[in-house]
Amino acid sequence: KSINTLRGHSELHENGHFLSSTLSKEIRYAGYFGQFSPTEAPISSDVEVCSKGSNVGLDHPIVGKYASTGTDSCYQDKLTGTDVLAVRRADFDLTATPIDTTKYYLQSRFIDPSLDISELNYVLDVGGSSAFIVTNWINNSGADIRQFHRKIYYVRDDNVFVEKEIIADPSGLPTWSDAKPMANGVENFQVRYGFDTTDDDVANVFKDGNTGSPEPDWTTLVSVEFTLLMQARETAVANRLYQKTIQVLNLRLRQPD
Repeated sequence: KSINTLRGHSELHENGHFLSSTLSKEIRYAGYFGQFSPTEAPISSDVEVCSKGSNVGLDHPIVGKYASTGTDSCYQDKLTGTDVLAVRRADFDLTATPIDTTKYYLQSRFIDPSLDISELNYVLDVGGSSAFIVTNWINNSGADIRQFHRKIYYVRDDNVFVEKEIIADPSGLPTWSDAKPMANGVENFQVRYGFDTTDDDVANVFKDGNTGSPEPDWTTLVSVEFTLLMQARETAVANRLYQKTIQVLNLRLRQPD
């Protein structure tokens, strides 16, 4: 019994550490697009988590869904009452030749404020495309290319925490990848977002994501807080957890005896 209990605690610690580290990094890196700032160019907005069109919403790289049932197309298997976190970002490392036809890449350069911002300053396309022709202002060399990521994170209805990412199908059209399992035993995932409505870079309004009434202004997002509730699959540890009432951000969860 002691060995099983230790095994259960070890599983909780490892899974919790892995998920927390991964999500923290994704949140910190969200909005990184290399030399390009989407606030300096006319970009169509897209706050829909599951949208697959070219309207990628670079001007709000983090979008959330609050505790809705899994009715949207890209997370129909989501555990009811848990949140969905969507992240958009580019890699820090450069890509020499974007040839993977299943991945998306972003080529971008700094915008010269003395020129018309309608100039071609960025390209977002699948690997192998001939569209990557953006050049730097100074020496006309090819602008930097980075792999582009558009991911969602959520808890599946079998209590597995998963990651999905937009990829290109064989026809070159955007589609959601299969779910990538990250950790078992996740009972709940809650996210709270801090918005700066006074333009001082400090969060003064906190919301639980997109409830649809009304839609938050994601361009003013400055902070993200998340909580994971996890349970060991080993029975002895699991039974002790289930006898407690647990605070998960704004929710108080009474686990069944």
